[in-house]
Amino acid sequence: MPRDQKLRTSEEFKFAKSLLKDGMSLLKVSKQTGIPYATLHDHLRGRYVGRDPPSSFGPTNELTVSEEESLINYIEYMAVRGLPLSRQNLKRFVIEIVKKSGRKTLFNLENGPSDKWVTKFMKKHKNLSLKKSHPLEKCRAEISQNQIDQYYDLLESTLKRLDLMNDPTRIYNCDESGFSGRLNGTKKVIVPKHIRHPYQTQVNISGHITLLLAISAAGQTPPPLVIFSGALSRDDYSTGIPDSWLFEKTESGFVNSDLYMNWFNNAFLPSIGRKRPVLLILDNHVTHLSTCAIDAA
Repeated sequence: MPRDQKLRTSEEFKFAKSLLKDGMSLLKVSKQTGIPYATLHDHLRGRYVGRDPPSSFGPTNELTVSEEESLINYIEYMAVRGLPLSRQNLKRFVIEIVKKSGRKTLFNLENGPSDKWVTKFMKKHKNLSLKKSHPLEKCRAEISQNQIDQYYDLLESTLKRLDLMNDPTRIYNCDESGFSGRLNGTKKVIVPKHIRHPYQTQVNISGHITLLLAISAAGQTPPPLVIFSGALSRDDYSTGIPDSWLFEKTESGFVNSDLYMNWFNNAFLPSIGRKRPVLLILDNHVTHLSTCAIDAA
C-alpha cells in the first residue's frame, strides 16, 4: 500500500456522495473529506462497483475481500500438499473468479492480470513467495521413498479426518489415459494352409482418444468419458457400449476443463450416492484446477 494512501470506509464514501448530490463540486468534496480527487472520480465512473469493500485499492482490486481470502487459503492448501500453484495458475483462477462475478475488470479476460499485478499481490501477502523451480532431467526425476511416505501419511490423515477408513465405497481415484490411432503390430494367426497372406480386420483410428475414468476402493466405476479427436464419430464405435457413457469431441482428442466438469457433474456425482463426504483423488493437471471444479465439489 502506498504510504500516502489509506483505506476508506463505506460510510466515508456515502458521505462524499451525499455532498455531491447536494451540488458540491468533486474538487470541494475531495478537500472536505480528504478522499483523493482521482479516487472519487474512479468511484463515480463505476470502477469499484461490486468491490468489497468499495474503498479497497492496490493489486487486489480485481477481487473482493472474501474472494481473495478464499484464493489465499487455496494457495496455502495446495502448497502444503506438495502441489503449489504456478504464476499462470494464479492468473487463471483470478480470470475465472472475475468472469463468474460478472464484474467489469481492468485486465484482458483472455490473458488475465499482468505479471506486475502478480508481483504486487505477492508483496501484499508476506506469507507467500514466488520461488524459481529447478529443472531436472527426466532420467533423474525419480520419486523418493520419503515422498511416497509423505503421500501415504497425508492420505491416511485425510481418511481419518473424513472418517472414511472403513468405507471404501466413498474413496475414488480418477485419471485420464490416451490412445493413439496406430494399428496393432502383426501377430501369428491360425488359417488354412492355402492362404499365403492372412489378413485380420482392425479398426484404424486416425486420431487420438482420451478416456477419463474413476474407480472406488470398493471397485465401483462411474460412467467414463470418452473423448474423440475431431476426425472421429461415436456412430462408428457405439456397438456394445453402455448408454450411460459420455462421449465428446475436441480437435486434439484431449480433455479440457469444460469436458472434465461435464464428466464430474453428469457422470461422477450422479453415480456416487448421497452419503458424504466422498474423497476423490486426482492429479493437479490444469483441467482439474478451476473454481468451477472446487465449487461443484
